[in-house]
Amino acid sequence: MNTSVSKQILPFFAIFSLFFSTAVAQPGYSDNKLLLAQQFEQLNQFEKAKTIYLDLHQKSPGDYFFLESLVRVTNKLRNYDESLGYLNLWNNNHPRDVNGINLQGKTLLLAGKEKDALKLWDDFLETVNYDPNLSRVLAFSAIDAKAFDSAIYLLEKAKKKTGKPIYFLLDLGYLYGYTMQYDKAAGAYSELLELDPQQFPQIDSRIRSTANNPEAALEFIKAFENFVEPSPQTLRILFSLYLDQKMFAKAINTALLLEKTGNENGVSLYRAAEEAFYGGDFASAAGAYAKLLELYPNRPDKPVVNLNFVKAMDETLNLRYIELNPVWKPYDLEIMPPREDYQPVLDKYSEIISLFKNSETASEAIFRKGYLHYKLKEYEEALGLFNELITNRPHSQFAANAWLYKGLIELRKNKNQEAENCFKSASTAFSTNPDVQNRARYYLMLCYFFRGETEHTQELLTQIIANPADNLANDALELAPILNKNFADSLTSLVFAKGEKLLLQGNLKEAFTVFNELRSSTSKIAAWMALYKSAEIAASLDESDTAIELLNEAVSDPMNLFADKSLFLLGDIYLFSKKDTQSAVKAYEQILIQFPKSILFDKARETILSLKNN
Repeated sequence: MNTSVSKQILPFFAIFSLFFSTAVAQPGYSDNKLLLAQQFEQLNQFEKAKTIYLDLHQKSPGDYFFLESLVRVTNKLRNYDESLGYLNLWNNNHPRDVNGINLQGKTLLLAGKEKDALKLWDDFLETVNYDPNLSRVLAFSAIDAKAFDSAIYLLEKAKKKTGKPIYFLLDLGYLYGYTMQYDKAAGAYSELLELDPQQFPQIDSRIRSTANNPEAALEFIKAFENFVEPSPQTLRILFSLYLDQKMFAKAINTALLLEKTGNENGVSLYRAAEEAFYGGDFASAAGAYAKLLELYPNRPDKPVVNLNFVKAMDETLNLRYIELNPVWKPYDLEIMPPREDYQPVLDKYSEIISLFKNSETASEAIFRKGYLHYKLKEYEEALGLFNELITNRPHSQFAANAWLYKGLIELRKNKNQEAENCFKSASTAFSTNPDVQNRARYYLMLCYFFRGETEHTQELLTQIIANPADNLANDALELAPILNKNFADSLTSLVFAKGEKLLLQGNLKEAFTVFNELRSSTSKIAAWMALYKSAEIAASLDESDTAIELLNEAVSDPMNLFADKSLFLLGDIYLFSKKDTQSAVKAYEQILIQFPKSILFDKARETILSLKNN
């Protein structure tokens, strides 16, 4: 029997186990012959086991335990006619014994005589007026033999004959779902919910376990959506299915329908908003949070809902930013959506700051508003907000973030000393996010690098790369060769630092000029690094042909330490900029061929597989 079906159906028949023999014999049966037969059976020596069971059965023909044991091993030998002979004799002598009828029907099913089994069981159930308990026992035996249609037939007939559908609908619903009759399954579950709303948790679990693949879930959704006037319980099932399938807009609409029942208090709507937010559907999340605030303006968690609402609006704009600045490019061009689109978000942050003055919610709103001004290059407005956090809320977890971005602004304004002070403060300020301190140390290291303070730079570099959890460890490690006097002189290092600073300030074209000139350095390491940096910048500036030319130069040198990275970037340019999938795959494949130990090996392989499968 299918294991998943057994696990789902079996608990609902556990109460009927009294109709089946257990493997525990009566005291008089635990003799050596019985133990020997059981040992033979465990060793799959069924002929030997059968001989002993037959002897025991013949000596005690009225004992069902021995009959069942005999039939079991005989069936394992596929001698079904022989088993049926024993069972016919038993049932003639015990005409109303459900155990014998049940076992005979199962044997008929194993013999491929499903119609005969069904007639046997049907005739027996007629004599007991389709007793719900006995009907379900026989239906379970049909399921055990994978005769699902027969099980459905027995349950459907019992439901009709008894006029007690509540006993059968849960099992019918599962069987309909398992046999992909989703409309019937939905109907059975809905009918049961009308009769007994307390069954909702069980039904919800049953549906979601059946619909653990998208195809089944979508069929269930389609079936439930066809209901003209769905009950609240049906809506709840739909709501769960929508969330499981990340159909957040429909989940939110369903939550609003549930609100009309008067018993929701925003619970489902809030859950839908949260699921949509963390599922990346920020537009739907924002709409749900807005409706929640409209319906429940005095919620005790209003500050959190307000903040989540504006964060969803903020993230919606961030998705548009990513569209304008594709993530595959090494450097952002910092192209922003229209300025007016940010004003509602900025206004909402201001509202939160005003309404919840002394809360950590307000502190987060202050930082987020400042960060938006930073992205918009409205540095004075950003500094005002960051300074408010630093001065008036020094113990907020967002004070460290404020120090960090204040430092970045000072760097962009060429105020190196002020930037260093900010990064030092950020690295020691309280924060629940270790990434803030890690980034502060990284930028402080860059400040020392820009000033040519090699000793301080190397000291921080060692700290950063010693922490594998630091996401910037690889970026920091790239500077190691240029700091090594054996690979680059101090003048080369300073020129490289100038280019890095221009990159950090967002001056990509000026940085390209610096690195492009450094390609002629007498230091091989510096020349390779400058060549790769030049290609990265050209790719970011949409100068694809220039980037491809530079990268081909890099990969043509078998000694180039950046050849694997150059190949990967070359693949990205062909894939995303040139829309040339074939050339992209060739570039990625060269990483697998030439650099089997590269840290990009797995990423290249996964990218190739993804492209070939789509």
